[in-house]
Amino acid sequence: MKTGINLRSDLAKLSDAELAQRLEDHWRIVEANPKSRWSRWWGSPFRGPIRHPRAYRFLAAMGVSGSRGNFFDFLSGLVFSGKATEKLLRKEDPWANSHLSWCEIRDIVDEIERRVKQKQRQAQ
Repeated sequence: MKTGINLRSDLAKLSDAELAQRLEDHWRIVEANPKSRWSRWWGSPFRGPIRHPRAYRFLAAMGVSGSRGNFFDFLSGLVFSGKATEKLLRKEDPWANSHLSWCEIRDIVDEIERRVKQKQRQAQ
């Protein structure tokens, strides 16, 4: 059973072809950066209980400093979790770039699974 609050209505609005293209784009990012901290240590990132790009940027911004858990990490997470800072996070830190792409990949896969289940129910 999957846990978490899915706030990815943006993915539900995409066509199958757009979803496939987006998945392919993010796989390219992950494959171009195989030595990120995620792939070395854990394999894939922790998405947290809230499924939304801003939540992922918050976690990525908190992890940029590497110390994890102090007040300044939390503050930097708040400051850098906006949409406008995503390019900066992706450019400056390969770990954050991989983290954001892994989260997007997992959300896209969740959306694909949701669509497949919906089509199976309709076929019955």
